[in-house]
Amino acid sequence: MSMCGQVALENRPASPVKIDQREYVWVGGHCGTTSNNKLSSFPPTPWVLLGDFNAILKSTDRSGGDTTWHGHLEDFGCCINESELAQLPYSDLKFTWHNGQQGRDSIMKKLDWMFGNLSFLLGWPTAHGQFLPRNLSDHSAMTMALNNPLPYHATPFKFLNLWADRGDFLEVVRLAWEARVRGNPLYCFTTKLRLLNDCTDNFQSSIPHAMESKLTVSVTNFTAAIKFFFEHNVLPKCVNATRLPLVPKVKNPMCMDDFRSVSCCNTIYKCISKIIATRLKAILPEVIGPSQSAFIQGRQISDNNILLSWVLLGDFNAILKSTDRSGGDTTWHGHLEDFGCCINESELAQLPYSDLKFTWHNGQQGRDSIMKKLDWMFGNLSFLLGWPTAHGQFLPRNLSDHRV
Repeated sequence: MSMCGQVALENRPASPVKIDQREYVWVGGHCGTTSNNKLSSFPPTPWVLLGDFNAILKSTDRSGGDTTWHGHLEDFGCCINESELAQLPYSDLKFTWHNGQQGRDSIMKKLDWMFGNLSFLLGWPTAHGQFLPRNLSDHSAMTMALNNPLPYHATPFKFLNLWADRGDFLEVVRLAWEARVRGNPLYCFTTKLRLLNDCTDNFQSSIPHAMESKLTVSVTNFTAAIKFFFEHNVLPKCVNATRLPLVPKVKNPMCMDDFRSVSCCNTIYKCISKIIATRLKAILPEVIGPSQSAFIQGRQISDNNILLSWVLLGDFNAILKSTDRSGGDTTWHGHLEDFGCCINESELAQLPYSDLKFTWHNGQQGRDSIMKKLDWMFGNLSFLLGWPTAHGQFLPRNLSDHRV
């Protein structure tokens, strides 16, 4: 097992007679909270620890063999946690060791690891490991690429209220805002903000206290920038950019679930979004159906609980289309459309059915025979969702000219 710096560890294969030695490595000799703690007392310089540890962190780090989780298997994980180390991201093989057997006798484990301390992870955030396929050894060869550190990106402009108490603040703002900039209103406004940002880099922070911002920005330039967007449908990338800082939800965050992301948009973007939302608000009732109750002003999602499931069936003495009749007058009169329009506007759907299609017969034979589908079964959406397998059946006529 190798590591960066002047530290080296020896780890022997686990066996019944060497469990004490193994425990000494992870608990008494190099980790833990004893006075001999060597890893946790290592200087806070960037360093990395990698190699064959002959140990697993959790039960999913093995496949085959003994599945019992013995108590001494916890020592390795405790050592890594107490030493404030983190596993480096890696690719390719997960199980880095194989016993060379096949079938039920095959055993695979992840015994090779790459760890780094916080200083290393901050210095090389793109460091990445790779476990190659096994060749001559029963262990996988490993490589680590440090890559170049991520380039520095300038932080977005943020106004601090404490700047307003400076005696030279208004003068600095005036000089930056009076700079001559040529371009469309949006470009002029954002460029002047950049100039102001450069001027405020020399401001020294002081203890903040209760105050009101004295920043006075030309209202004419601000409104002109917003009007330019609605007239030309052009929005610079810097205005559309949103910062997503992570705010801790607990006192000592340990994982990503302990953070809450907050969207920090600039003022121009917020004003444009508010204007668009206000304009859409006036026409939303016309384009959103009455069944949509959530996220609509004046409606509540609990309103859906009062929707009733109902079914409509019987002799309507009307047909929906020309194929719902056989014999007699084949002319499709305009008033025949009324029944279909009523069903559609009522948001009803026909239930599936079997057996006979034409439910009414005039009792004649031959050319004088007339048959129509005058009996129907309809249900609303709530009924169809509650009883998706509902099915109708039209039985042969008996005493009536209509089918049951």
